[in-house]
Amino acid sequence: MKASALPAINYAPLDPEACKHQMILMKALHCAHPVIYEGKQCVVQEVSARQAGGRIEGVAYLRGNPEPVECSKITLQQALQ
Repeated sequence: MKASALPAINYAPLDPEACKHQMILMKALHCAHPVIYEGKQCVVQEVSARQAGGRIEGVAYLRGNPEPVECSKITLQQALQ
């Protein structure tokens, strides 16, 4: 039996900078490394992402804050970048 050729899949991120930022937030979550939100140090509790049209929207939940925060509004500590 001859295997059929599979179409090429492009695994490049839709938004490379947002992808990098979200991956670093995920690392902050795993390492309990502080991040900065509204000038205060916070700890990431959860990071999630979803497709929104042609881009990816990412949100994070920070310890002590029940509201989701857009990943782009969170500043990363220098050590994780």
